[in-house]
Amino acid sequence: MDERKKVRVTINQDDSKDHRSHDLEKVLTPKSKGIHNFSGKKKFSVTILRAVILAVALGTLFGFAMMYFFDLSTDQTPVGTPVETIGTQDDDGEEGTNGGTSDQGDSTVFQTDLSTHEVIQLGVFSSEQNARELQLHLDFVPSVVTEDNGQYVLLTSLLRSSSVEEEVMNYFESNGLERNEDYISKTWAFSSEEVEVPDGVYEWLNQGEELIHETELNGEWRDRVEDWLSQLPNHYSDHNYLDEAINIITDQPSNESEQLLQNQTLLLAIYLFYDVI
Repeated sequence: MDERKKVRVTINQDDSKDHRSHDLEKVLTPKSKGIHNFSGKKKFSVTILRAVILAVALGTLFGFAMMYFFDLSTDQTPVGTPVETIGTQDDDGEEGTNGGTSDQGDSTVFQTDLSTHEVIQLGVFSSEQNARELQLHLDFVPSVVTEDNGQYVLLTSLLRSSSVEEEVMNYFESNGLERNEDYISKTWAFSSEEVEVPDGVYEWLNQGEELIHETELNGEWRDRVEDWLSQLPNHYSDHNYLDEAINIITDQPSNESEQLLQNQTLLLAIYLFYDVI
């Protein structure tokens, strides 16, 4: 009987040890909730890592895109490549005109046939600006600015006969201009020489020379000059004397005296043009 008690005591002791062991295991063993938290943190870390990698990839892609964009925006002309330029009026290959005359082709020798004539001089100046100022002031007198020996001269009316000279003088007096004070008559020598010109403008120059050698400067002559100027070749599209001629012919005269003065000054402008071609 004592042995049975010993056995029971032993069993009871073993049972109490097992219970204490189980209680300790409950304290030391992590709960399942802790395991889930660790798994969540791990997933969160992976998400952050993916976002960082994606941001780096997008940033790199954007950087390359910007470099490509700015590279295309810069001038792609290789160093040493000839750049096309706009030709000047002296280029023989220049095409098209205001009135349809072509400048293309080889060159031809053109002979100018000018002579010495009387002109009216309104003033001599050290600068073109000063000459232009007087030209604007005397707006009732058609005039042309020309350079002579480093000075700028304001001229009007090429006089080829004494009768024309008398009519011009009467016009000046009627407008308050006095001879030898406001103007003088002066002999002007125009050159006669051979010049080489493009074939495309040779015929046009011949037509103009025929006009300046006509003796009757009437309304019909003025219309023919206007038509001739409307066919101005590009080769002479930026010529001062022709610009002066166009300005004169577009200003309609109000009476016969004004028309006479305009026609004589128009003739002078064309003479000056042929003098320097």
